[in-house]
Amino acid sequence: MTVERGQATLPLDPQASLRTELVGQLAGAELALEAAIAELGLSMAGSAALDDTRAQLSALIALRQQLGHATGGALTGMRGEVIAAASGAAALAHHVTASAANDTQRHHLAAHAKEARAAIENLGSALFEQRVLDPYLQFASAEDEEAYRKRERERESELARTLAQHTPEGDRRAAEIVESQMLDAKAHGADRSPEFAQLWDDNVKAKATLHAAAPAASASTAPTAQSDDVFSIAATLRTAGLSGDTPASDPCGHGLAFEKLALASRAIEGRG
Repeated sequence: MTVERGQATLPLDPQASLRTELVGQLAGAELALEAAIAELGLSMAGSAALDDTRAQLSALIALRQQLGHATGGALTGMRGEVIAAASGAAALAHHVTASAANDTQRHHLAAHAKEARAAIENLGSALFEQRVLDPYLQFASAEDEEAYRKRERERESELARTLAQHTPEGDRRAAEIVESQMLDAKAHGADRSPEFAQLWDDNVKAKATLHAAAPAASASTAPTAQSDDVFSIAATLRTAGLSGDTPASDPCGHGLAFEKLALASRAIEGRG
């Protein structure tokens, strides 16, 4: 191949392979953070986690841009920094995604639990206020009926107390009270009612929903370890220097201290 006179030849990049390797690692970590940001956007997670993750993504992008200008020993010296930064960002993305998914699941279960509580309240009204099963009840004697009515009054009072607690435990106990009342009524012929089967199914579904939501309810009243991990990891990265701006004291313009990032990466991996 001949080169025409006056045509400049492009200089070869002697470190093209290393540069490509490092850029690839950062690009992969950026994709993981972008996926985590998308997950956070769809979840019920707080905006603080979203802002922190976006900040880390910006820092990775800035570091990748630095790679494009680094040459010689500066580029070689950035290898350890890039590996630590990519590893830390990937760990952050993993924890953020898991936390967002769990948070969304808790919100969905809480919504279902609210619907289940409403169903139990309606069942209590049908049984104790409207007395929809009364036309089908049969008693062996006046004493038998009086004993039934006494149990009925006690359950009605207990149902009101448990629902007034507005707690997951109280709601689950309320479903059990409704079940006990229906079993008692069934023993006296209430299952002959065309409404009995539907009332029973409604309570079974509500009870199952409340039990399924119990772990989520417990998690919502306790400190969320995964959310704490997300902020802790982000803080670790910031401590290491992965916070976007390049410190003026860094003569190479890397914006990262290799020793700190290595420690941060090991700390993050230990959480996984």
